[in-house]
Amino acid sequence: MQKLVIALLLLACFASPVSADCAWVLWREIGLGDQPGLFNAALPNTTWKISDPAYSTEQQCRSALTSELQAIKKEFRTRQKGYDVLELIGTILIVTKPGEDKQEFHLHCYPASLDPRPR
Repeated sequence: MQKLVIALLLLACFASPVSADCAWVLWREIGLGDQPGLFNAALPNTTWKISDPAYSTEQQCRSALTSELQAIKKEFRTRQKGYDVLELIGTILIVTKPGEDKQEFHLHCYPASLDPRPR
């Protein structure tokens, strides 16, 4: 159901004659846990963070998303020793270290009118 709502909101943004005025927001979904799976019930410790400010276009948001992924990878590969970083689908990072809970970072660009957090 949530995916349907997201799809309809995205469609409304693109189909609108004033879609140029649609602001975009970079959301960071961060999960922590020791179970397999991407942001499912096995990872109950999921938090959401929002970028500030919003971006004027989807392209600007996606550019910021790419930069943020690079910054996270750099942090764990150079400053935080002993971590393995796996990139999935271009918007998901899984960070692991033996003996510690894994961390998952999933970045999203959505229209500012959309709040993707589960209710």
